[in-house]
Amino acid sequence: MITRIIVVGVILLSLFILFVMPNLNINTPVNITDNDLIFIEHNDTISDSICTEKGIKNKIIVMHQTGCPACSIAVPRLEELDNELSLGKKIEFINLVTEDGRERILALGIVPRLVPTVLINCKVYVGALPKDEYRKLILEVI
Repeated sequence: MITRIIVVGVILLSLFILFVMPNLNINTPVNITDNDLIFIEHNDTISDSICTEKGIKNKIIVMHQTGCPACSIAVPRLEELDNELSLGKKIEFINLVTEDGRERILALGIVPRLVPTVLINCKVYVGALPKDEYRKLILEVI
């Protein structure tokens, strides 16, 4: 009996592979090579020419994920500073879990290796920093 179930399963899987899979509408991958992407880590600095080219010079970008414990500390601190310093939403928050966030990261061509990653004037900071440290770094940019 078990042998018959296995044989039927193999036959069904073979039919699926032969007839169904070629007709599946699978999204074609985005045409991006590793040469198009910059993978960033803590204390990295992106060159001025690349920052200018990507339009991120003198900007603050926070890359985070829903459910990340360190992100749940860093993001509220940065949101508070955005309000306290009257930055007028100068801090861009990118949630890597959302489709919009992933598209934004690919458009920038900058991929963080860890989250939260905060890009302040093309300098990379990873992890949840103290609020005063974020304030000091932001004030150097604005």
